[in-house]
Amino acid sequence: MYQLLLFIVFASAVGAIFWRRFGTVFNPPSLTAFSLAGASSIAIVFDAFAQRSPTIHAGFVGSTTTASVIYLLGVTTFVVPWLDLNRKQKRSAMWADKNLSRTLLQISFLVVVGLVSTWALLGEIPFLQMALGKESINDHLDNLKRLAPGIMMANLAALVILCLYVASRSAYPRTSFSSKVIFAAAILVALVACGWQGNRQSFLILLFFIIVRNFLGRTERYGHKPDKGKVWRIRIFTAISLFLFAVGFTAINYIRLANEGRFSGPAELLLYYSWPVYNIVSITSKIGIGGTGDFSFLFTELLPARFGGKALLGDISRLLFEPTSPSGFFSYWYLSFGLKGVAAGGFVIGLASRYAFEVSLRSEHHLRAYILLLFSCATISVYSHFLSLSYFWAPLALLVVVNFCSKIRLLPSIREPLAQL
Repeated sequence: MYQLLLFIVFASAVGAIFWRRFGTVFNPPSLTAFSLAGASSIAIVFDAFAQRSPTIHAGFVGSTTTASVIYLLGVTTFVVPWLDLNRKQKRSAMWADKNLSRTLLQISFLVVVGLVSTWALLGEIPFLQMALGKESINDHLDNLKRLAPGIMMANLAALVILCLYVASRSAYPRTSFSSKVIFAAAILVALVACGWQGNRQSFLILLFFIIVRNFLGRTERYGHKPDKGKVWRIRIFTAISLFLFAVGFTAINYIRLANEGRFSGPAELLLYYSWPVYNIVSITSKIGIGGTGDFSFLFTELLPARFGGKALLGDISRLLFEPTSPSGFFSYWYLSFGLKGVAAGGFVIGLASRYAFEVSLRSEHHLRAYILLLFSCATISVYSHFLSLSYFWAPLALLVVVNFCSKIRLLPSIREPLAQL
């Protein structure tokens, strides 16, 4: 256990150093380090509670030594490309997305079309059926198999892009009535798209994007002098939003799982955050430090489930403490190549993150891509978004397409002062 405690101290120090360096916690090294340190800390706490209360589904099922080495190695190799702290950042001239509201309206329209089409194919709104007790989450997952391959991934990619554009819009003043109406409509569409099947992660994505975009808009690096009053308002908004998210997460999970007897009570969110740590401890207790040598584990989330992506999950699930939970970014690298894979994976995404950071000043489009990457860093302890087609690569590709199409008038022009930003 003490090995994991030492890692927590190390990761917290790394996160604090880069927080001080960039003036905001929303930078790749800090988010990566704090994510792994936070998940490990919560796992330790729940492990202690699990020994006293057998009703809590938590606890380490093996030694934490190898898992601690994985996290330590992953964070260390991730920050290696960031060690050049004296390197000056080039700041481009201030920019603004002149077609922001028009593009936001177009994306909202596409998301609505996707939602209505999917509802028609399914013949129901899944979360409503779950709320009425007529359907379980497993029933919903079985129903999704009736859909043509790619439909749900396209809907998710469009939703992620909509969330990014909503976040962009939230960072600018809204002076015209039409601009306010479009923004409000886009938020409504995003909320419906997030909640129609009880997808908790989608709400987290929307909340994270908005908070990060507003914080980045208040830093000197992005051409704004820090306004202490506005920063404090954002902090208060963040605290309230996180509390409401925790309540909403618990409520949604109750509706999803209560009928199956798998609901863990008010601690559900924290348990969900700690299960990946237990999972990687479980994996390391069954797999040697050299991994399996099967590189196909890296493609588990890159290959759509309908095209065989789920084929590997059967082999992975037997290694996990909680089979229904993910196990984080480094688990796949470890399964494939052992500690060498963890080092390679950490360095590759550290290098990519550094590049995304440096080009984020070029345009609002580059900043959106950077925020998408920040979310992957913030959730690295739980999810493997850097290796995910649905949550990273498909939205990133669609973001490029939308950026190109935003320069073409696909819908009649909307007159608004925002175009003069």
